[in-house]
Amino acid sequence: MHKGYEPMASRELTALIHLLTSRPMPEHATVADRRQGFDTLTAKFPVAPDVTCDKVDAAGVPAEWVVAPGTESRRVLLYLHGGGYVIGSINTHRDLAGRLSRAAAPTSPAKGSGRSRDCAVTAAVSPDCVL
Repeated sequence: MHKGYEPMASRELTALIHLLTSRPMPEHATVADRRQGFDTLTAKFPVAPDVTCDKVDAAGVPAEWVVAPGTESRRVLLYLHGGGYVIGSINTHRDLAGRLSRAAAPTSPAKGSGRSRDCAVTAAVSPDCVL
C-alpha cells in the first residue's frame, strides 16, 4: 500500500458491514439457526429483474443458468459458492451469480451443493462438483 493511501469502502460495502454486524449470531447457534440467518440475510439481495434464472439438472445436481442481458452464450463462467457445505445455496448466491454474469458477460451457472447434513465429508470431491 502506498504511503498516505487508505482504501475507501463503497456505500454498499459499508451498508453490508453494518447489516452483518447489527445482528450477530448467538454464540451457541445451531447449524439450522446459521442457515436460516444466512438465508434471511441474503434474501435482502434479490437478483436484478433483467437477469434470467433457468433451473437445470447437472448430472443429478440442481443448478441454474443465471444470465444477465448481453451475455455471450459461447462463454461460460462456472461459479461454485463457498459455505463449507454448511450454509449457502443457489438461492443465497443467485444475486452474486447474476452480478458476475453481468460483469464478465459470459453465461454464469450457479450450482447447488450438498450441506453437511445432506452429504458425507467426501462430498468436496464427489461428482456433484463437476458440471
